[in-house]
Parts: sequence; structure tokens; C-alpha cells
Amino acid sequence: MPALAAEQPSTSQPTTAISLWVYPIGEFSDPATVESFIAAFNQKHPDITVTVEYLDYATGDDQISAALSAGTAPDVVMEGPERIVTDWGAKGVMADISDLWTDEATEDISVDGDLVKNACKAADGTYYEYPLCETAHCMAINYELFEQAGALQYLDLENRTWTTEGFMKACRAIADSGLVDTPGVVYCGGQGGDQGTRALVSNLYGAKFTNEAHTAYTIDCPKGVRALATLKSMTDEGFLSCDADIQASDELALFTSESTAMTFAWNSSNERQYASNVAFTPYAMTFPTDQASPSLCSGIYGFGVFDNGDNARIEASKTLISFLCDDAQQGVKSVCATHFFPVRASFGDIYLGTADETWMKDYHSLLQYADDYYNITPGWAAQRTVWWNMLQQVFSGTDPQVAADWYTEIANGAIDKTVQNPVQSISTYSDKHVLFISSYSLNDPTVESQIAGIKKGLGNDVSLHYEFMDSMSVSDEDYVASFYRYISDKYTRISGLGAIIVGDDNALQMVIRYQKGFFRDIPVIYESVNSKTLTELADSLGMMGIPARSTIEDNLDLACQIYPDATKILAISDGSAVGSARSVNLKAIASKYAPMSVEILNTSTLSPDEITARLDAVGDDTILLYLSFSEDGNGKVYPYGEALGLITDHAQAPVFTLAWLGEGSLGGIAADAEEIGRQAGSITDGFLNDRIAVDRQIVMEETVSEIPTTSAFDMDVMNRFGLKKDSFPKDAVFYNDIDDRTKLVVAIVVLAAGIALLGALLIKFVRENRRRKHNESKLQKVSDVLRAEAELDVLTGLGNRRLFDRELSRSVEANRPFALYIIDLDDFKHINDGYGHLVGDMVLRETGSRLLGLKSRSFVPYRYGGDEFAITDFANQQDDAQSVEEKIAELFRDRFPADRDDIAVHASIGSAVFPIDAQTAEGLIRCADQALYAAKTSGKRSSRRFSECEACADLPGGAGEAAEGQ
Repeated sequence: MPALAAEQPSTSQPTTAISLWVYPIGEFSDPATVESFIAAFNQKHPDITVTVEYLDYATGDDQISAALSAGTAPDVVMEGPERIVTDWGAKGVMADISDLWTDEATEDISVDGDLVKNACKAADGTYYEYPLCETAHCMAINYELFEQAGALQYLDLENRTWTTEGFMKACRAIADSGLVDTPGVVYCGGQGGDQGTRALVSNLYGAKFTNEAHTAYTIDCPKGVRALATLKSMTDEGFLSCDADIQASDELALFTSESTAMTFAWNSSNERQYASNVAFTPYAMTFPTDQASPSLCSGIYGFGVFDNGDNARIEASKTLISFLCDDAQQGVKSVCATHFFPVRASFGDIYLGTADETWMKDYHSLLQYADDYYNITPGWAAQRTVWWNMLQQVFSGTDPQVAADWYTEIANGAIDKTVQNPVQSISTYSDKHVLFISSYSLNDPTVESQIAGIKKGLGNDVSLHYEFMDSMSVSDEDYVASFYRYISDKYTRISGLGAIIVGDDNALQMVIRYQKGFFRDIPVIYESVNSKTLTELADSLGMMGIPARSTIEDNLDLACQIYPDATKILAISDGSAVGSARSVNLKAIASKYAPMSVEILNTSTLSPDEITARLDAVGDDTILLYLSFSEDGNGKVYPYGEALGLITDHAQAPVFTLAWLGEGSLGGIAADAEEIGRQAGSITDGFLNDRIAVDRQIVMEETVSEIPTTSAFDMDVMNRFGLKKDSFPKDAVFYNDIDDRTKLVVAIVVLAAGIALLGALLIKFVRENRRRKHNESKLQKVSDVLRAEAELDVLTGLGNRRLFDRELSRSVEANRPFALYIIDLDDFKHINDGYGHLVGDMVLRETGSRLLGLKSRSFVPYRYGGDEFAITDFANQQDDAQSVEEKIAELFRDRFPADRDDIAVHASIGSAVFPIDAQTAEGLIRCADQALYAAKTSGKRSSRRFSECEACADLPGGAGEAAEGQ
């Protein structure tokens, strides 16, 4: 087919402004690349101006949802049919772009079949997406490492395929070789790259992810469950790893740093992005299968138009799409920027004659394995939200069939918009109990207001219990699991628990994760949840509640009214759940404040000095908005008072907040937290008293009303910046709004009214304060216990690998000299095999006990993993290493008591010194490991130091490599 003719410059007037939002697809995540495309577009269409917003897969969906709710949706979005067609198109928010699908374009795009065409249109035939490129998502291996481990024999290299049996043998060979930390990681920390884990599970035994008609998710079939069980077994045996904290981007980083031998999230774009400087060959492979042919997930990417009700903007949007996709010159550039392949046959081999020709042919050959594009199955957003959650359940010990059933129940319930019926009330109990689980602690200024509101909504005969996750301080997966176990253990002992109220995102996420456990038969009501994706998922599970109301727009409108000449908005936020949600909401409405620039200062990525330097530079042309600040880039956790104090001490402009928080902040407009709590309590009271109707929609209409706002500001701050009351909302509350004379008059009146009354109030206050302090003390003790559980090895009582890694990194960052000792019990396998695992556990427990006997501020032992222990010794100098080694060896001089006979246990020791032997935590561990290896190979029951071990320089990753890593 001949190339398309170049378009002539447009002369239409007036100018139309449109916005383009892009997900991170190849170089479309690079502003310089996209801006060059827009510049070329403007040469032909000077009457259309385009602004661009760059999304990510962690928060992009919520940002789109927030924009849709606020009426600030973009005009054009770049992504795949699973979002553009199946999600937003099905919700009726996309414009019909069928006119772009001319007969010529359809013939050109459909030359290899109807897969792309069918993916871009809804069931009624309406086209919501116009495609640019396609690919086949695959996996990749480290070719040289496979070769060195003798694992290439299990692959069909010519066809880039392998069997399930070959895959398992290859993983075993690599694990046995010890060349990498783990053969591969089944990541399950978030949605990004989920197509890799889906393809891995589907291919192993030929399971179908959906039925042929794309009307149901079917991974709960026997083949799918068998695949999940196989992956769990492989991780248990050490042939693979799993990690709830690792996302696809982390897994890719492990692969390209040669910490793993394979990646499950690969394609041509990832090779260009991640593997441009690696020292090995990333060899693209299909996923292993026992079927005749593997099945790869297709990737289709293109553009859709949101229907904003403005025909001029819709037509301008389609003009931009046509230019990016159809123009003979620009279309090729656009496809090349994705690092994928054109959907138009007329573009030909766009990589022919380029430096990428050879290796791109390899990826093009994988398109033959591209199979059913099941991404267009309805309910896609819901299933993606819980897929990684289901994997976490499997790898944490949940029966694979139970986890798969849970997943498909949610995914299929979202297809036809049906939800589980809310759990019926438990009104048979004479004592009604309700549990409120807050994501935060009593330090959060809204929590007490939420509790006060919940009490108002509940009946007087209800006992209200409180639990606080304190997720601003710690929120990793281990902590969440420990917190859940605490909740489950405690409240299974309390009879009559009739309902649970969860406050904010983290608590709701925990309840959803364990929905099939303790929370299964208890009504759950959520409140103040920021993520719309999360609330939609909760609704599909039969929960109901009150989403958070964002007042960011209210506060910015007020700030712009007070400072009409401002040209910038600087928001302070962080990477926490609440910070991310608020940042997303701000980005979603940023276009409303154009041409003002909107910048978000992410404290989680900056040092304190960098944060304060940026605040010091804020001028009077900038509106300063506080969203969240719970941590900095050094990992320090900040109570909100300390964080606000740091900000207000350095800011030369008033700090607007979403609620009055004190600490020198101006204040702001907030959603009424007490009213939110009251409405949640009212819904809960309906469950407890059999007033809940069968139709949940009726329940919401009868119970929930629009959330009002409250305004509060600080007169001291207002006076400092010369702000007057008449600039603020009429119903605002003003703190510190009493002069000294008024204070004196009030004091005299109060005294005259009766000292006795004042005394009574004082006594009540003291009692209430004592009770509150007592409760806070109990809560702190629980929090301390949970933190300790997350950082201690249960068997030995020593700090675990998580604590070791964190404290080792902190010690290196502090640049304080210390020695690292790694201890390995000699022939421990023989103890397990000869005496049994109970005796083996006794040996590990006794070793931990003896090491604890030596623990001091400068001598800190840990259980490194398995039968290995680690010690950091800060008092030690290199010349005193022998005395430390003798001290450790002395621990094993006495035999270990067993049921029948005492057992002689010996150990080998390897050590290295920071910063003499290595200047990074990873390098120091590597040096100590090499010294330990030398000790083991020299006859065991001995110790070696890296600096004195001549053999270490010749070992893989020896002195030369360690130095390079420094």
C-alpha cells in the first residue's frame, strides 16, 4: 500500500487548546521526545495547542478517575484497549472516534487479522481507540549465566521456547550453581507488569485466563490452580523467590544488575530501557508451557478521546491522533518511540537499516506466539487490582484454590456489575460491638473527629472498640500481616462483633486483602477513602461507605482569590498512601489553574537539607499547599507537628493546609471529618438493628448525604502576612482571635460564674487526660510489639534479615568504621538429617541464645538466614579481629544439649571491614561471604578475614569486583 500523503498546514482559527495524558510507553514517557512531536504537529496545525501530562501505572488510574469526577479530564489519552475501551469506554466517558477508522485505515491495520481492530471497539461496534503499535510481552534470560550454570540445554533456543519441565530443571540448575541470589522473582507488589505473572501462570499448564467469549475470568480452573501451586512449591524449594514488596520495575532492576537469572516482565521496549549498558545478553524467551505452543499476551497501544462535551476540542484531539498515527513520516517516528511494531502494514519494517534491526527482528519473531487479546474482558480494572493481592495470598500460605476462587469471585462480579450481598446484620447478640480500624493514630488531627462522629451515628447500646494501624510510621507487608494477626486473635475472643468500620485507604486495603479470613462474615463500612479504584473494589465485595471528599480545589480557589497575582503552586507531599492520593487529586485538577505552574515537592525523595532549601527559595509569587509530609528521603519518619514546624520555619509564605493543623500553618478548608464518621456510624447502626434494605443503593440514598466542609484559620499567621478576615469564608473559625483585654474580661466572667464549676471541669479534664494517656500508652505498647514482631526472628530472638539489611545500610551511610562477621554452622544439614528438624531448631535457638549473651551497643548479632548468622562489631579495630573471632568460636566450645545426646556444633567465620574492604553494604556482604567461603573450603571450623585471604582475589566477585562495586 502506498505511503499516506503528508497533510497540508491548517489555516483554521481560532486556537483550540487540548491536553494529552500518556502512560509510560517507551519514550512517550520522555518529555523531550513528546515535545518534539508536538512541535512538529504545531508546524502543520498552529491553531491547536497541546499540553502534556505524564502518568505512571501506580497512580495513573486514580488520577484519571479524579479528573473525571472534577470535570478536568484530559482530551486525549494514550494507553491500551483494556483501559480506553473496556474501562472508560464502558462507563460512557469516551468519544466515538469511528470516523478515524476509514476503509483505507481499517484495511491497512487489519492486514494480519482482526485482533487489533476488534480490541479497539466496544461490543456495540463503537470505536473508542485508534491504535499506533503492538508487541508481544515475553520474558528474558541472562544467556551467559544460563550457559555457565549448564541450563541452556533445557531451552529450545532456535524457537525461543521451553517446556514447563525444562523451566523447572533450569531453575534448579541455576539455584544449585550459586551464581545469583535467586533464579527469578515472582513479583507481587503492585499492578505494574502484571501481564508477566499472568502469562507465567497461564502458560505453565495451558490454563486460559478468560473463557473464549471474554465473559468470565477462569484462572481458578484446575490448570491455573496447579500452576499457582507449582510456583509456590518452587519458591519453597528455593528455585524461585517471591516478594510482596517487589514490583515489576524492581524485578527488572534485579535482572539487569545480575541478581537474578531471568525476568518475567520483558519486551523490546524494556530491553532498550533497562539493558542498554548490561554486560550480558538478555535473551528473549516465551513463557514455559507443557502445551504444543506458548501463548504470549499482546500489547496494543494507541489513543482515545474523552468526551468533554466540546466538539471543537474533540475534533482537534482526533487531528492530533491522526497526525501521530497516520502521517507517513510522524507515524514511523511515533512507533519507533514506543520501541514496538506498527499496526499499519504500509509502514513496513521500520527498523530495517537501523542499528536496532538485528535485535528487533528477534522480538518481531515472537509476535507469532501472540494469542487471544483477553485484556478487553469487562471487569478488567477490578481484576488487576486484586491479581497481585491473590499472588501474595498464595505465597503467604493460602491454599491456591481458595486464593484463585477469591480472585475470580471479585473479577467476575465486576463484569456484570453484580456485587456480593452485604452480610446480614448480627442483631441476635444482646451486646452489640463495633470495631473501628483507623489507618492512622490519634496523632492525626482528623481521627478523633471521625470517632466522635461514629459515636453520634451509632446507638447508645453499642460498644465501640478502636484499633490504629499507624501506617504513617510503618506500613510494609510484614507489618500489615502482623497487625492483621493481632486483630484476628483479639477480636475472635470478643463475642457479638456486629460490624467493622475502616478509616482511610490503608485499613481498607488490609481488610480487602484478608476478606476471606477474619472479615469474611462481618459487615464492613469504609469512610474517608481517597482511592476511587479501592472504593469500587470494596463496593464489588459488598462493602459500602463514604469516600473521602477532596478539598484541594476549595483551598486552591481560596488561595488564588487571596493572591490573584500568584504564578506558581507548590504542594508539599510524600510517597505515603495519603500523600500519593492527594498528589493524584492535585494533578487531576492542575489544568484548571493554567497558566499557573503546579509543582509537587515529594519529601520522600529528598534530604532534609534539600527540602528546606526549596522552601527557603519560595517567593511571594507562590501559593504553598501542604498535603502530606510523613517521611524524608533518608527514611526519617515525621510526626505531623514536626513536619509542619520544619515547613513553616522556612517558608516565607503562608502555608495552606487541608485542615487547621497549628504549628504555624495558616489553616484551610477541610471535609467535615465528624460528619463523615457520623454517616459511617449511621450505616453501621442500620446493620446492627436490621434496618438495612435489600437494595444497597436505597441504603446509601437514605443514609448518606453530601459531606459539608469546615474552615479554620490562625489569626496569628494571618496577622503575620497581613491577611484580613473578609478574605476568608464567612463561616470560618479563627483561632487565636482574642486580644489580651478580651482574654482578661473572659477570665473575670468565668471566675465570677463560679470557681466550683471550673474546678469540676478541671477534675473532669484531668481524669479524661489520664484515661487518654492510659489508652495511648496501651496503643503504643501494641505498636511496639507489632514492630518488634516484624523485625525479630521468631526462632532465635535475634534481629532478622530485614532488620539486618536496614541497619547495615544505615551504618554504611553514617560512614562509621565497623567489622561484619558472617557465621555458618558446619554440616548443619547432617544435624537435621541425623537428629531431625526439631533438634535442628534447638541448635539454631541455642546459637541465638549464646549470641544474645554477647550483645551490646557495639556488638549486634542477627539471624542472617537458614543456618547463617551475622554480627556487626563497631568496637572492633582490624588489629583486634582475632580476639573477636576467638570470642565467637568460644560460643561453640560447649556441646549443645539434645533429648538423647549432647551434640558438638562447630562454625566457620568470614569477616570484612568497612570501609577498608568495601564501601557499600552490598560490597561488604560480598567480601565477608568470600572470606566465609575460603574458611569453609579450607576445612571448616575456622575463620578467615577478607583482607588476609589471598584466595578471595581469585574467587568470582573477588577483591577486584568488590573494589569496582565501591
